[in-house]
Amino acid sequence: MKRCKEKVYDGVYCRREISYESAHGVIGFLYRKLLRFEVNRWQVVYDLLPHGKERLLDVGCGEGDFIFRSKAKFKECYGIDVSSLRIERAKKRSKEIFS
Repeated sequence: MKRCKEKVYDGVYCRREISYESAHGVIGFLYRKLLRFEVNRWQVVYDLLPHGKERLLDVGCGEGDFIFRSKAKFKECYGIDVSSLRIERAKKRSKEIFS
């Protein structure tokens, strides 16, 4: 039986579609205008990582997106996550990408 925290986590992050309500009025207008300046946190962290190191451990790796992007900089990449479901999805994606 899954632990309570893992159930909550899976309920929030393991849905295939996450829907957000779009903002209306002035807030919606500003959001759409500023969206092009959004910085992806994965890209910022990736740019800060050194090149040519041995190993990377991604704590809270989810489905492995950051690990897959970081393979170019590290010889070995590992990930851990609280959700066994997301780990299984990462393993499946890894087989699809690297096979």
